Amino acid sequence: MILCCGEALIDMLPRTTTEGEAAFAPYVGGAVFNTAIALGRLGAPAGFFSGLSSDLFGGQFREALGASKVSS
Repeated sequence: MILCCGEALIDMLPRTTTEGEAAFAPYVGGAVFNTAIALGRLGAPAGFFSGLSSDLFGGQFREALGASKVSS
């Protein structure tokens, strides 16, 4: 297993709502997090070691890791 240790970050990217208003949307990211996701998607046994919050953002990280078959 390739264990990736580092940060998981939320990128707030500008978007437009369905009503045409400016807004920001959260996307999971971070260099080490993205590396773990890429390894998992390529079929390599990968793990991600970092602190993840128990709020909505932490849930987004866990969902992305699970979808890419990365252990956390």
